Amino acid sequence: MSQLSYMLRAFRRFIAPISKINAFIDELADGNMTIRIDEKSAGQLGSIASALNHTASSWQEVLNKVVFASNEVTQYAQQLSSGAQQTNMATSHISEVIEEVLQVPMIRSKESAQLPMSSCICLRVWHMLQQIQNKLQNKSMIHLKKQIKDLQLFQQQAAK
Repeated sequence: MSQLSYMLRAFRRFIAPISKINAFIDELADGNMTIRIDEKSAGQLGSIASALNHTASSWQEVLNKVVFASNEVTQYAQQLSSGAQQTNMATSHISEVIEEVLQVPMIRSKESAQLPMSSCICLRVWHMLQQIQNKLQNKSMIHLKKQIKDLQLFQQQAAK
């Protein structure tokens, strides 16, 4: 009978707290960073329970900071995307104006010698704006949209 009593005490002192700690760790593994283990119910393993609670609190704090930073980066990326769209629209408008200027027939007058030079400059500016517009459309927008999607996905995963 004393052996059974010893085994029962050992169960209460070590095995039961270990199963509570295992359940706690399973909850953490499932992403529940708000759970804490009752250190008093861990018996002889109270110091381990305390250390695990401290670890979970630290992880929760880090994840909260990551989610906050992720939200900020997402906002900045959206602002950059908006700025790139506005720049793209402005570039398109300037290109249209330059195209209209290039299509105006040459006027013969005493300033006619200056018209071809200004038309040449307008054409070069128009080509440069077209290159800028293409770069904005092809690289920036795709890259920013991908970053926004990646950050939103990361944010959703971190929130779980």
